[in-house]
Parts: sequence; C-alpha cells; structure tokens
Amino acid sequence: MMKKVTIITFPEYESLVLDSLGAAGVTQLKEVTGADYDEYRKEATGPDYKALFGEVDPRYKELLKLISFKIDRTIPSLDVLRDYARNPEVKTKATVQQLDRILAQLRGAREAQNSEAERITKELDENISKASALYHERKRNLVDVYARWNIKVELMRALGSDDIKGSLGYGVVNTEFLKRLEQHMAKQPEVKIKATSISPSESLIEVNGPQELEKWVHDLFLVFEVMDISVILGSDAKTIIDPTKRGKELEKLQNEMTAWVDGIQAKGASFEEKIATLEAEHQETIKALEKEKADKLAASTQQWAERATKVEAEVKEKDMVALSEIAFNFSLLRLAADGRAPVMRTKIFSILQGWTPDENVAEFKTALTDVEAKTGEKIIVEVEDIEHGTKGVPTPTPNMKPHILLPTWKLTTLRGWPTNTELNPAYISVIVFAFQFGLMYGDVGQGLIILLLGIIFTMKFKRGMLKYLGSLFLPMGIAATIFGFLYGSFFLNESLLGQFYTPIMPNPIHQTTKLLLLVFEIAAIEIIFGLCIGAYNQIRKGNPVGALGEHGLGMILYVGGLYMTAMYFISIHMNFMMALTYPGFYVMILGMVLSFAEPVIHSIQHGHGVGMESIGEGIGGLLMTFVEGLANLFSFLRIAAFALAHASLAIAAEALNAALVLPIPIPIGLVIMNVVALSFELISSTVQSLRLLYYEFMGKFFDGQGVPFKPFTVPKDKRITE
Repeated sequence: MMKKVTIITFPEYESLVLDSLGAAGVTQLKEVTGADYDEYRKEATGPDYKALFGEVDPRYKELLKLISFKIDRTIPSLDVLRDYARNPEVKTKATVQQLDRILAQLRGAREAQNSEAERITKELDENISKASALYHERKRNLVDVYARWNIKVELMRALGSDDIKGSLGYGVVNTEFLKRLEQHMAKQPEVKIKATSISPSESLIEVNGPQELEKWVHDLFLVFEVMDISVILGSDAKTIIDPTKRGKELEKLQNEMTAWVDGIQAKGASFEEKIATLEAEHQETIKALEKEKADKLAASTQQWAERATKVEAEVKEKDMVALSEIAFNFSLLRLAADGRAPVMRTKIFSILQGWTPDENVAEFKTALTDVEAKTGEKIIVEVEDIEHGTKGVPTPTPNMKPHILLPTWKLTTLRGWPTNTELNPAYISVIVFAFQFGLMYGDVGQGLIILLLGIIFTMKFKRGMLKYLGSLFLPMGIAATIFGFLYGSFFLNESLLGQFYTPIMPNPIHQTTKLLLLVFEIAAIEIIFGLCIGAYNQIRKGNPVGALGEHGLGMILYVGGLYMTAMYFISIHMNFMMALTYPGFYVMILGMVLSFAEPVIHSIQHGHGVGMESIGEGIGGLLMTFVEGLANLFSFLRIAAFALAHASLAIAAEALNAALVLPIPIPIGLVIMNVVALSFELISSTVQSLRLLYYEFMGKFFDGQGVPFKPFTVPKDKRITE
C-alpha cells in the first residue's frame, strides 16, 4: 500500500529537502492537494525558476566544457540560503555576472588560439593553392605545346599529296560537330565529304562537289565552326595548297617537333618522364607545405594550450569559492525548475506532497532527518493513509524474488498496471500462466529445452524482448517438465517413462473424457479463485457491496453451482428434469439474483432508491453473469484440446517412423514432430495460455487502470553536494 506524505519546510531549506529526497529515490512528488491547503494555495507565489535556470544553464555547461578541474560543491551557510530564498532573482543575476566574468577569461585564451590557428591555416592554404596553380599551369603549357606539334604534324599528314585546290572547302572541325555536319551535307547527294582524325577532338574535312554549291558549303562551315587549316599550321595558304611544297612543310614540322622533344630529353627525361617529374615535384612541394602547416599549428596549439592552462589555473586559484557557489546555485535552480517536483511556495514556507510505499516510509523519514541534522531546523512531516476514491495514486513495481523473475512482471503490465487498491497479481499471473501452459504442453524433454533456453537468454540478454522471453521461459519450462512427468511424455514418447511409474494425469488420447472433466474442474476452481480476488479488491476499494455481484459472490455462486449441476447432470445420464431439483442449480439461481441485486443495493445505498436505471443495470448484471460464467467455463476446455493435439503429435511421429524406412535406425518422424511441437505448438499453446490468463482469469478481478510509481530521483553527479 501507498502512503500520502506532506512536507512543510522553510523556503531556504526546500532545495536541501528535494536533494535528499532525490538521493533516497523513494517518493513520487505531486501537486499539493487537500482542503487544508486551499488558503495557502490562494497566496502561493514564487519566482519563475524555469526562466532563472534558463539564464544559468547554458553558461554553466559552457564553463564545464572550458575547464578540466572538478568544482567542489558545498552547502553554503544558512544565512546565504535564506538570502537566496528571499531574493532568488538577485542571486541568480549575480551568478550570471560571475559566470560571464569567468567565461570571458577562459574564452579569451581559447578564442585567441582559434584565431591564430585560422590565420596560420589561411596563410599556408594560400601557399598550397599557389603551388598547385603553378604546377597545373606548367603541366598544361607543356601538354598544350606537345599537343599543338602533334596536331600540326597529323594535319599535314592528313592533307597528304592530294590536290585540294579543286575542292569546295576544307578545314578542321570539332569531332562533336562532325556527325551533324555530315547529316546536313547528305542533303546534297552530289557533295562528298572526306574526314580524317588528327586528334581525339578534331578532324580534317575535305568537301568535293559541284561548284555552284561552294557558297552553301562555306555557310555550313561557318555554322559548325570549321577552322581554316592555315590558322593551325601557321603557314602560307599557298604552301598548304601546293602538294609539292606540302611534303617539305611536313618534313620541316617534324624536324621542329623532334628538336623540341630532343630539347626536353637533353635534360635527361622523355616527355612522359618530364610530366611525371613535374607531378613528383608538385607532390613533394605540397607535402612540405602540409608539414609546415601541421608543425606551425601544433606549435601554436601547444603555445596557446599552455596559456589556456595558465588562465585556467588562475581561475581555479582565485575563483574556486565563487565557482563553488555557482555550482550550488546551478544545482539549486535545477531542482527548483524540475517539473517532477511541484512545490507550493508561500511567503513563509514551502509545501511538498507525494506518495511513498509502506516499506519505504522509514527511508523517506531518514532522508528528511538528514536535512534536519544539516540545518538544525525541524521539518514538518505528515504520513497518512490514502482515502478511498483518491485518484492518481501510483503503484510501485513489485520486488519479485528471485530477482531473475522480475522481467515476468511484463506479463502483468501487458494487461494493464494495477491500481493501488488492487491486489498486485505479479506472482499469481506467472503461476497461473505457467500452470495453464503446462497442462497444454506437458512434456519432460521439451520442457527441459524451454527451461535451458530460458537460462541462456536470461544470462546473455540484459535488455530487450529476449530478456523478457528468457525470464518467461523459466516458469514455462518448469511447468512443462512437471506436467510432462504427470502425463508420462518424454519428447513425445509416451511409453518410455511409463516403464518406471504410472502417469497421474489422464491420457489425452485414451482418457479424453476424464481429462475434459478434470479441466472443467480446474476451470471452476481458477475462475472462482479470480472472483475471490475480485471481491477482495472491491472491499479494498471501499465498495463492499460490489463484492456481491458479477465481480464477486454472485458470479462465485453461479460458477460453483454451474459446475456442480453439470457434474450431477452427467452422473444422472443427462436427466434434465432431475438436474432442476439439484441444490447446485439453486446455487446458480442465487448467484444470478445477487448479480441482479448488487446495482439495486448500490442505488439504494447512494440515496437514489429503486428506479428503472438500477433495475436495468441489475438485469444487465444478471445476463452478464449467466453468459460470461458459462462462456468462461467452456473456454477452458481448450486446455484439453491442446493437450490432445500435443499427444496426437506422438501418434503422428510413430506413423511417420513406420512410413519412412531409412538405412540407419534414426526415428526421423519423432525428430520432425518434436520440431513441430517446439515451434508451432509452442507458440499456439503460449497464445492460448495468455488468452485464458487475461480474459477468463484476470478479467474477473484486474482493473489495470493504475499508473506506475516513478520516484523523484537526483543522480549523484547532479546533487547539490557530492
């Protein structure tokens, strides 16, 4: 159960109280409620701590990034605390000014270091860019000269000894335009075009045809930017046209090119080697400049780091007292601005309220006693029981033992979170789920495999779905193993264990009726057990009348009477008229009457009398009891159905073994059916067990509309004092 706690303290001690409660982590704080505090609520005032914290927070975080030493946080004197409580805005402003002053000192060295690094980087990057530009210009000039010689020679060779004086036109065209030029000239079939490549990007063209098309050809030359070859060769047009002089011009060009290449080779390198040498020289130059840059930056960084260290040491020596006060003020403001700790602040004192579990009350009081010891002042503390009907009361996570079972708490929370007035079904849900699973999936060998998987998963995975699955596999494996012994099944072999003892549970194949009757009995007991918990929860909620209806005694009598009547009905060979005289039948009727009467009694209890609304609710309760109780009982018969399905796999395994004759004696059918059982049947049995748990069992008592208990905590590194 939870306790409601109220704390009243002077404003100057509010931060110490929050800090101590945050360190203990046993109290969930909430808005202050209650008629006793209505007057204080009207006059409750206080500064905007969130805004004040917003002023300090970014500056303090920047400070921590700029320093390498630890700030000692100590509680200031009580006079300082009182002064801060009276004038938080003034103290915060002073803190901001102190932070700005210290940050300016620390920033100076850092900013100067960054500025010098930027200057060095810019200067040397410019040198690197200039060296690269010079290299590319030298390389480009060398390549361009070589290319121009090649083009001249190739162009002269392409001209050959043909007489081009009679052609309509000739010149050099960009290879990209050549195809389009040819397409245009193809419009005149009489025109013939000859193209010869002189470089990867240029071709020599010669056009022949009727003289009247000369102007048309020249116009196309203009459109497609065909160059005059004399521009490229730099020779007299007559020399180029004359075939006899063209050979001498080619020889002259070749000699000049050879002389140029020889000039390069005279320096000890071929043209390709010259290019490679330029590249190597460029790389060496860049490497040297990069090294110079790195060395200068390292030296500058070292120099300025020493200066920053010196400034930091001066700050540590001269301003440690101020830094300690700043750290305390920062922590104080962070606590005051924390939305998890709503505090009612008046001019005289601060009021806090919250929830604490019964088992943590002693630790809660100890946390406040520590504050009293530090301040020498008495703190008013009130611990009281929670009134029935109080909303929003949280429920803590149960401390399950052994601790390895704690993840199975997820089995309950998937259905909802229990309210404070409900019996916490943490253990019950695990036991009932595992019990139902074992009834459906009783097999010693497969149960041990599930148990082994549970052990492996819980040891290997500390978070995520496999952690929960592993924890759930433990009770599932144990239950399957236990019921495996009771059924006498070992890896679907139902004869092996039978050699040593007689199984206790009815055989699903040969004793199906007996198993159905047993499951029917288990269903009645389980449902009645859930209804008893439901009645108990109704009483805990302060609603004892609610324990009489469909969620309590009414449904209990109906289900019990239905089971007894059904068993008697079977024993008398289904004589319907005799069953109507059986006492269990009247117990059923009494249960439905109570379910009808419960809302009517409620109406009378609350002063509304007996009206059509209460009668309508009573009829609804009666019908729900009749239909739901009947459906729930028969829903449990799925346990027998799945136990029968599991046993049927053993028959299928024997048939498969007989059908598959292998050269070596391997029970392949048994292996296949065990794989099926450990996959499909395992999943289906788990799902059906969950359905029975959530609807047929927990539906009888579990509300699941509660909220988790989330205690107010402050990590050690964020406390006011360490």
